[in-house]
Amino acid sequence: MGLFAFPGLLIVFAFVRWIPLALLVLFAAGISQIFIFNLCNSLVQTQVEHRLRGRVMGIYSLVFFGMLPLGALWIGAAASRFGEGSAILAGSTVTLLYAAALWFFMPGLRKLD
Repeated sequence: MGLFAFPGLLIVFAFVRWIPLALLVLFAAGISQIFIFNLCNSLVQTQVEHRLRGRVMGIYSLVFFGMLPLGALWIGAAASRFGEGSAILAGSTVTLLYAAALWFFMPGLRKLD
């Protein structure tokens, strides 16, 4: 649910112009992002052999947290060129499409619950 809620809430945030509602939407988006982070971490740790878990978590952390500045650079450049709302809308639409692709092409992930 968090995988679809996060980009959906960001799409809503891109159109909200009333600050109290925007804060509420961002709070809900933050909660859904925590769900995603916990799910990703749990999947990596449960699907990897015990003897390789430390190495895989090191690579996971490098990729996961190392790509955040690159994404911030991209979204910042898009926001300065096209506007903040358009950049958020474009980024969250791509994320929503990626979530739909995962849901459709990887049904085995749903069976892990």
